[in-house]
Amino acid sequence: MKSREHKVTTYNPREEIYMVKPPIQVSGKGNNVYTLRLNNKSCNCEKWQTYTLPSHVLAVCRENRSRTDTYVPEIYSRETYRRTYQVNFHPVLSENFWRDETGQAISGGNGLYKSGFSPKMWQMSHTGT
Repeated sequence: MKSREHKVTTYNPREEIYMVKPPIQVSGKGNNVYTLRLNNKSCNCEKWQTYTLPSHVLAVCRENRSRTDTYVPEIYSRETYRRTYQVNFHPVLSENFWRDETGQAISGGNGLYKSGFSPKMWQMSHTGT
């Protein structure tokens, strides 16, 4: 896990401010120091604001032995996921079964072709083109 390689230093425990230094990568990247503020869910890398839970947060939670789900936005919570998929989804039927707002059948396009034929197929069967 990427966060295990981060070095975490407590800067201000009362205000939950930490300094996080990721390891230097083979490419030479990663030689940065980030200021993470748990109390207002922000980091100067701006990944928290953009991606919602960067590895810096995981590193601080691991260091403090705190729960990461405390910092996950509600939209990404397990409960929201379960609520999203608890409803039944029904596949969209073919155009042959479409109805307008009054309940009348919509005959797909100009209505000149039989059920099961696409407009192109109807044109080919009736015009020879």
